[in-house]
Amino acid sequence: MMASEKTGGLLTHLFTQGLSGKRYDTVLKAVLKLKPHSEETVLSCPLEEASAALERCGALFPEDTEPGEVVGFVMAGIGDRNPAVIELCPEGGALRVRATAKEGLIPQGTSRKALEKLQGAL
Repeated sequence: MMASEKTGGLLTHLFTQGLSGKRYDTVLKAVLKLKPHSEETVLSCPLEEASAALERCGALFPEDTEPGEVVGFVMAGIGDRNPAVIELCPEGGALRVRATAKEGLIPQGTSRKALEKLQGAL
């Protein structure tokens, strides 16, 4: 699985995408203070099937993957407004799935909802 530092960088990029100037600085400072929260599950489907489901309900980060794993993101949480990075990593005959999101003062259960969204797309 990817290092949490890299996952945190992807989350920061998703939060600040399209912003510039003072607004970028303000959002960046707020996002860097948030702690990431991860949840994991194990699926019994092939990597290709889970990757296609991830692409249907979100998007892939093809340039940020290690060989043999798939990384992408989905919008989840309250109103699907919080990004969660999802990592798919085959292990033996199973597929380990980790969703990581940053939670603010009001916990939204974004990681759990991202996993549910991916499982619903399968």
